[in-house]
Parts: sequence; C-alpha cells; structure tokens
Amino acid sequence: MAMKALIIAEHAARIPGFPGETPTACVEILGASLLARIVAHLDRSGFQETVIVTDIDAKQAQRGLKDRTDVCFVHTDTAHLWRTSERAFEEMESAGIRGVAVLRADCYAEIDWQAVLAHHMHYGNRVTRIWCGDEPCACDIFMVSAARRNEAATLMRNSLHEERTAGVRYRVSEGEYINELRDCHMLQELAKDALYRLNQIEPIGREARPGIWIGEGARVEKEARLVAPVFVGARARVHGGAVVTRDSILEHHVSVDCGSVIEDAWVQPFTGIGAGLDVTHAVLNGDKLFHLKRNVEVTTFDAKLLRQRKQSAAARTAQAAAALFSYIPAQIMHSKRRPAVAEAPCRPAVTVEVERQPENVAKLAPGLAVVRRYGNE
Repeated sequence: MAMKALIIAEHAARIPGFPGETPTACVEILGASLLARIVAHLDRSGFQETVIVTDIDAKQAQRGLKDRTDVCFVHTDTAHLWRTSERAFEEMESAGIRGVAVLRADCYAEIDWQAVLAHHMHYGNRVTRIWCGDEPCACDIFMVSAARRNEAATLMRNSLHEERTAGVRYRVSEGEYINELRDCHMLQELAKDALYRLNQIEPIGREARPGIWIGEGARVEKEARLVAPVFVGARARVHGGAVVTRDSILEHHVSVDCGSVIEDAWVQPFTGIGAGLDVTHAVLNGDKLFHLKRNVEVTTFDAKLLRQRKQSAAARTAQAAAALFSYIPAQIMHSKRRPAVAEAPCRPAVTVEVERQPENVAKLAPGLAVVRRYGNE
C-alpha cells in the first residue's frame, strides 16, 4: 500500500545534556545523521517519497541526503516552520496514497509502517497516533489519511502535540524498536544498540574485524589498539599508543592523540582529543564534554586537552603546522632556561601490571609505575 512521509526537523530541537549546539536531527550516529537514519528506515518500510521541512542550515541538514531524488527538502525560517509544514502536506500528491506518516526528527523509531497503515484503515481513523504499549509515547509520530488536510492542519498548528480527531491508537509491539531520545543517556543507548545489532542502524564503514568498524579514509596507526565493539568514522585518526575500547564511537574527522584511552565514550565529528588522556562514560563535542554518570557538562579552554578541529582540510593542515612551529621554539627555549642539576643515583622504577584498584598500588613504594589493562589482553 502506497505511503508518503512528512518529517519536520527543527533547529531549536536539542537533546538534554548533549554538549554543544547541534540540532537533534543533525547529531551523528555511526557515520550518518539522525535525520538520514530516519529516512533510511522509511525507505526500508516502502515509502514512495519523503518531504523534509526544516529551518536548519541547508548544508548541515542535507548531509548524506543531498543526492536523493526521492527526498524533497523544503527550507524555511523558524517563524514559519509549522505553516510551511501545513502547506507541504497540502501540496503532497494524494492520488493513490493511502496514508502519510507525519513525524518530527527528534526521536528514532523502527515501526512496521505497513501494520500501522492496516490498523489505520481497519479502524477508519483519520489520524492514528503511535503509542508505546499502554503508555503515551514522547515521540510525536502519526499516520494521517492523505485526503484529511484539516486533520493535518490541526496537527501542525499544535506542533504535533494534539490531534483534531482522536482515533484508535497504534501500540508499538515487542518486535518494533523505539528510542524517545529524552536525554543524552538515551542517545548513547541508541548508538550502542546499533553496535550490538539490536536495531537496524548500520555503521557507515567496513567491519575490519568482528565488532570493529572502520570508516572510509580512517587512519589507525599500527601501535594503536581497538577492542570491540568500536566504531572509527571516516577520516578519523587514532595515533600510536592510543586505546579505543568497548562501546566507544569516534565519528568522522575525530583525532585521538598518542597515549589516550577512550572507553565507553562517544566523540562527535571534528573533535580533537589530546595526548595521555583517559576518557570514559562521556559524550564529547568539540571543546565540551558531558559525563554520563555525573550528569555534568564541562567546557575546556586548553586545546591540548579537547579542541574543535577545523572543518576544511586546508584549515586543519594549517592548524597542525601552526601547532608544530609554535611547539619546537618553545621546547628549545625551555631547554636553554633549564638549570644544570647534578644527577643523583636513583633506584630503577618497578612496573607492576594490576587489574583491580590500581590507585592503591601506587602508594606501596616510591618509583612504582602502574599499568592498567584495557580490553581482554
């Protein structure tokens, strides 16, 4: 049965706790934006056409969807977003179309849309709302009869919060998947579910080893270590000595410097992580970090720790060259100012490999070095 879809992607929509100012629809998930992930699921469900009404910058909103002939973008300003959405529904060709899915790009749902349409027609609904079991769903997802323009107009004028005529609701079954993205924890859960194949989101890259996905142009140096499941996005770089382990996601153009350990963390595009850092249970975006267990966001002002990388290749090259040329003279001057100190005999350091409570072992004796083990090695 023929269907079309209308997606509203708002610039003002934000996931609570997500660091930075990225609109929800443009948040990267394993190499593609949330908006692109929603469209991909609609494609698999048999939708003939998808219309996206948005007030987000065109280049940002169309990433990964620009060359799609079955996806139509309607750009507008924030003040006229919902009026434009109403007009877009009115202009959609309804001949042969049994239903139109209307939803906002602020959640992710894998729904059996053919079952939704059959439910919609069986009960003679004008509008069918999606519910999670017996509880109201935080996602604003509807199926609207193609000829019911007044019903659609009421939905748009109420920002998809209330329908004009309440029909028999469709309740999501156990075999379907829905993530309401109410906070940053649910966002990370969505990506981790994809790593563990609990939803239909496919990482954009090749599976180099079981559970390890590498994007196009990504560079993982020989001395670096990856422990599954992890994702390294397109043109990301993991320097020697770095460890990326268990449930970690590096989106495109991420850089992890030597000696850093990334565990159960999600790094958004164009984020640079400095050397010798231990990053766990966090979402990073540029110079901002949100700690998932402490529910706190931190902004760093030291580019050696976290930094926002330039988005153009030429600018990134210039940035790296400037950092190199400023580093070398500083080290030369530092060595000249260093006073001569007589060498004192010292005991050689002892290296102990510890698996539990390494912070207590360092107190045993001076000169004791602690090595923590990551992964299954």
